[in-house]
Amino acid sequence: MRLIRIIARAADVRVLQGRTVRVNMTSASTLATKQDQIERYMTGYKEAIDYMYSSPEALKMYAEIGNVPLSIAQKMQTLVPKESTNPDQIVGMDSIVAEAVATKFLSAPLTKEQVSELVQMKNPPKP
Repeated sequence: MRLIRIIARAADVRVLQGRTVRVNMTSASTLATKQDQIERYMTGYKEAIDYMYSSPEALKMYAEIGNVPLSIAQKMQTLVPKESTNPDQIVGMDSIVAEAVATKFLSAPLTKEQVSELVQMKNPPKP
């Protein structure tokens, strides 16, 4: 028997509140040469997210693939809210960059131009 005990949720971790923690990335050259494929992939990715949060059948498949009881799969929707899976937004970039400088992943903060080059979205959300 598996026993899973929740000791914390990402939403409980103060530094993670109000920031994106997962993104899909590609290189500029791949984006330039395979834009159509990437756009189709992202369309399918978003459809899969919508399906996972709207269909009880999707949860059954998730449980089978993950080899977990259906009751655990059902909890995923409360542990990972749908809005946190939105691939069309990055939240908290200023704090993400500041932390990257503090932990020496970056030697200096990124300029607005560098962030614009790094984060390219076809249809970014409206503020």
